[in-house]
Amino acid sequence: MGYNELVKIKIRPIERRCEKLSRELNKLLHNNRCERCGKSGDVYKLDWSHVISREVKCLKYDPDNWMLLCFQCHKWWHDWPTRSAEWFENKYPGRKKRLHDKENKKKTIHAEDYLKIEAQLKELNTNRYQSLDIFPARTPTLAQNSHIDQPYIPGTSAIAH
Repeated sequence: MGYNELVKIKIRPIERRCEKLSRELNKLLHNNRCERCGKSGDVYKLDWSHVISREVKCLKYDPDNWMLLCFQCHKWWHDWPTRSAEWFENKYPGRKKRLHDKENKKKTIHAEDYLKIEAQLKELNTNRYQSLDIFPARTPTLAQNSHIDQPYIPGTSAIAH
C-alpha cells in the first residue's frame, strides 16, 4: 500500500473495529471467565484488560498482552501493582518479558499496521469455533492454522514467533 492510500485511511474507525474484535476474541480465549477468580461473564461484567497499558499501541491488540478480569480483579490489578505482577508472573512465567521484548522492537503503529491487525483479528474471530494455536501454554485445546499462530507485531514483515 502506497503512502497516498495510507494518508486517506481514517485510523479511529479501524481502531474501534479492532477493539471490538479483540474484546470478542479475549472472551473466547478465556472461556468468558475472569482469569484471576474464575467469575463467569454470563453473570459478571468482564473487562478487556492489558498487562502493559493499552497506550502502548504496538501491544494493544497483541493477545499475549490481554487479560480478562472481572471488575474487582481489574481494580486489584491496578491498586496492587507489586502483588498483581507477582501473581501474573506465577500464572504466566516469562510472558511479561516477552511483552517487553516485543515493545522494545516497535513503539509506534501506523495505518498499514492497523489494517493488518484488523484482518488478523477478523480471521481469528471467524475461526473462533475451529481450533487455533494462539496460546499453547494458556489454552491447550487450541490447535492448527499455522498462518495465524502468533499475533502480528507492527513494524515486522511477518507474524511474530
